[in-house]
Amino acid sequence: MIRRRVVAGLTGAGGKLTIPVNKLLLSSIVPEVPADAGQEVFIALVHPCAFGGECLPQAQGQGEHRDKQRHRHPPWQSRPHEQVLLPDEADQAHARDDEADRCVDRHAREVAPSVGGLQSHEVAGQGDGGCGSRYRSDQATIWSPLNGSAMARLRFVVVGCGSIGRRHARLLSDRSDVALEICDIDADNLDRVVSEAGQVTTHSDFEAMLETRPDAVLIATPTGHHAAQTMAALASGAHVLCEKPMTDSLESARRVLAAARRSDRLLGIGFTLHFHPAMRRIREAIDSDRLGRILHVHWHVGSYITLMNSTSRYQARLEGALALDYAHQPDLIQWWLGDRPTAVFAAGVQGGDLELQSNPNVMALTIEYEASTVATIHLNYVQHPDRCSCEVVGDRGWISFDFHSGCFIQGDRATEARTQIEILPERDALYLAEHQCFLDAVSGAAAAESPPEEAIISMAVIEAALASWKKRQRVTVPPFD
Repeated sequence: MIRRRVVAGLTGAGGKLTIPVNKLLLSSIVPEVPADAGQEVFIALVHPCAFGGECLPQAQGQGEHRDKQRHRHPPWQSRPHEQVLLPDEADQAHARDDEADRCVDRHAREVAPSVGGLQSHEVAGQGDGGCGSRYRSDQATIWSPLNGSAMARLRFVVVGCGSIGRRHARLLSDRSDVALEICDIDADNLDRVVSEAGQVTTHSDFEAMLETRPDAVLIATPTGHHAAQTMAALASGAHVLCEKPMTDSLESARRVLAAARRSDRLLGIGFTLHFHPAMRRIREAIDSDRLGRILHVHWHVGSYITLMNSTSRYQARLEGALALDYAHQPDLIQWWLGDRPTAVFAAGVQGGDLELQSNPNVMALTIEYEASTVATIHLNYVQHPDRCSCEVVGDRGWISFDFHSGCFIQGDRATEARTQIEILPERDALYLAEHQCFLDAVSGAAAAESPPEEAIISMAVIEAALASWKKRQRVTVPPFD
């Protein structure tokens, strides 16, 4: 069973943000404290390996179909490890707060704030008696324990304040390195975010907001707006994190990809399930060849609550919204396999005596891959309470996972062993890790997760699935590279 304990926090104007961390993995992610590192360091955010995922290198010699470049080491593996302040050390640490803060203030005044994002500067006087050992927030700069530098707070605008946008805004508002702003045409949506995230700058006009030249923009609007808003934000000079799916069509996804390649800004697509510890464990089991050759992957997603939570109700107007909303599934299969999808057969219906509808509201997809893997995906906007599960079958072993019970089962053919554990991360933890990964990429400390070159593959699968549903025949996956 995955056990969690609060062991990390972030100090700033809003107080301390606590984050769940897997206690069992602390020994692997927290090294011995260097003698000259100071006495007190808080983790700003915790990466997915701290929620139960393993950080294994890619196994070699697993077949030519495996893309050797797709498995990037998680960004935290190439960065200095943060130290962790445990709760039983808190009293002693708080006694040093005033001295540490005075030290941070002194260094921060020696460096002018940077312009245009997370531009780090070297600070004189580092290493004198624990200076630089804490994050501290003020109106201009923060102090980084990783490199002892002062940085401007990143102007980060969340565009679209529906259900997902509100979550992003609430979590980003707790970061001392982000100056949060929000944008929505609905004043009620803006008011709801302000009530949850505190007083933040608000915008009601997207184009006018871009004229203020924010550092980064998070697109959380209905799917049909993703392409135009992403391209406009990139053109304005902003880094962009766009919620999945990338766009509402493969054609528009190609335009977004071209715009991203022309731009010197970063574009990431928000596939938060990449940060789910169970999804990472599956990927690591595949990469390490513990499951052997993967022959079948199956997903089941039933989620009427998605329609209930949608403030815009765009699913009633956008044909094929079910497949687009659950771009997670073809994306994760691609992320696991690193194999090229070749063909899709899909069937779908709209039915049921339900208040909220989408066309179709039930779909079944069969996806073929070059390396002879077959994937099946069942999607519906009918089941309530919702259900989500997956299964991966290889010739050496298999894994099944249920998102609601947290039941993770792994079977091994050779030993006939069946291992069961529980993995139930807090949902906020996935978004926190996603934000940290994106900000690391913006600062140049790591590569982006889910870049457009990878995210467009799921768009090609969805395009083929919707064409197959309409034509009632098997459809070849269109080119995406």
